[in-house]
Amino acid sequence: MKGIIILYFLFGCYFRLFSGNTDSLFVLADKLPEKEKCKFHLAIGNQMLNSSPTQSVIHAKEALKFALKFKNKKEEADALRLLGASYFMKSNYDTALFYLYKSLRLSEKQGEFKDKASALLNIGAAHTKLKKWDVAQGNYNEAILLFEKVGDILGISRAQNNLGWIYLEQNKYDKALESFFQSIDAKKKLNDQKGIAHSLGNIAIVYSRKNEYQNAIKYYNQSIKITEKENDLAGTATNYEALGQLYFKMKNYKLAEDAYKKSIILAKKSLLRNLIRANYRNLYLLKKQQSQLEDALSFYEKYIEIKDSISNEQALKQISELQVQYGTEKKEKEIIILKNEKIIQALEMSKQKNIKNLILIILLLIAISSFILYSRYLLKRQSETRLKLLNAQKDKFFSIIAHDLKGPFGAFLNISETISTHFNTLEKEDIYTLSKLSYDSAIHVQNLLHNLLQWAMTQTNSLNFYPESLNLSFIIHANLSLFNASALEKKIIVNTDINKTALVHADKNVANTVMRNLINNAIKFTEESGTINIYAVSQGDKFVITVEDTGIGISKSDIEKLFRIDIENSSIGVSKEKGTGLGLILCKEFLEKNGEKIWVESEEGKGTKVIFTLKKA
Repeated sequence: MKGIIILYFLFGCYFRLFSGNTDSLFVLADKLPEKEKCKFHLAIGNQMLNSSPTQSVIHAKEALKFALKFKNKKEEADALRLLGASYFMKSNYDTALFYLYKSLRLSEKQGEFKDKASALLNIGAAHTKLKKWDVAQGNYNEAILLFEKVGDILGISRAQNNLGWIYLEQNKYDKALESFFQSIDAKKKLNDQKGIAHSLGNIAIVYSRKNEYQNAIKYYNQSIKITEKENDLAGTATNYEALGQLYFKMKNYKLAEDAYKKSIILAKKSLLRNLIRANYRNLYLLKKQQSQLEDALSFYEKYIEIKDSISNEQALKQISELQVQYGTEKKEKEIIILKNEKIIQALEMSKQKNIKNLILIILLLIAISSFILYSRYLLKRQSETRLKLLNAQKDKFFSIIAHDLKGPFGAFLNISETISTHFNTLEKEDIYTLSKLSYDSAIHVQNLLHNLLQWAMTQTNSLNFYPESLNLSFIIHANLSLFNASALEKKIIVNTDINKTALVHADKNVANTVMRNLINNAIKFTEESGTINIYAVSQGDKFVITVEDTGIGISKSDIEKLFRIDIENSSIGVSKEKGTGLGLILCKEFLEKNGEKIWVESEEGKGTKVIFTLKKA
């Protein structure tokens, strides 16, 4: 142990200089005694947890390897907890919970109450991110009891603070205040002035949510008084930004502007670029509200400039993370562990369900085909233009049936055949893969059929529209959640800039269908590690919504074909993920029937913007 402490002092600067160079750190680790390597990798992993969680995962796995080698249960639990925390920082919450629960069980067996409490604190944080409020609340309460048992005041303060945020998210304001005040009581015992200031800021947030603005101002000022005394520039800057938003909410624009500008000065000193960006955006909105358009434009340009700079920096960081990830021999793989009996039962149920779905799909296809043929017969005597359009519709349907449904049906049959033939010899991993393929095929067919039926109903005017007041931000984020897995699989970053209070007057089905198709297309045609931006701008009595991607782009000649049913669109682009184009056509028809517009701006190789309008509520 003495040797590793000496090395920490000797190579402290080395860690900072080469924290991004995993190979150099492994060379340094090789110089240590075998039994000290676990502690070394735990120390490095914890140091890199916030700045580089991918590298933290690598060191946590190395620490776990040596803990297992020497059968050190305490270090094994620490390594598992670090591994869980690292995946939490990577926003991979399910994997994080897998390791955190293993750490929890191990700490329980060893009677390590403090370690168990720390694991529960992390587990609660993961459940909070997954919005499982009741589970997270139980985790934090259990952690508090354990921290009290071992006399860990710092642990109590953290757990109470996290518990306060749980209550705040559920609008249980009185309980939130109770937890934040208890957190302050614990921090006072530790003389943790910065922590007290942080909790006072949280209390101010609660009062702001309750619309008790004077109380909110009171606690923000108390927090600022402490952060200024402690020379905590970051804490003071954060408080002024929050105070500015509160004054803006109260329509006290002069005080709001002063607070924002104070926050910017302090944020620049602390190099808090995200906070600087937020303040410039706040000032832009404030000046826009005051109709001071020249100042608003100036602040908006500053906001865009720093936003782009941060985006570029994040992109470079992601590239660095990927280089580390793919340059390491051990790739991240976590296998879901289930009992063989449960896997077989689940697979059998999935098989039966897929057969039923297949029969329903075939019946639906027959009905759709019959509808097309009958419509063609009725419209046969109409004008040549109408006949040409009808033939195009027919060709489009059969193209979809041949192109988009043949693959999933083939997959269903192949999976069923494989299961029937090799059922008793399949490995668990093979069973999981077959089940996942079957599920993906079913989802693909379901989405396609939904678009087919919706489009068919618009052609017969049998689809009624019922406009109502809708929250634009909720509609967008609800549809984004449907594609989280797809975006994560392709490592696509999705940014949104939507006013949470923006209301539109639109049919709910239209709004959801348009957003679902546009988000699906953006993810489909964006390459790995790309970016999708979704934002809305107010123009008169409309909101102009843009879905922008960094995908393969579209040539000018192909843009003109996008919304035409009589043109084969599946050949447009060079991406391997092609489609029929029916989704965009459906979006256009829905929007136009509701008096709205949709258009596309794009260049090959430079991404695509799909823009549409919705009336304000």
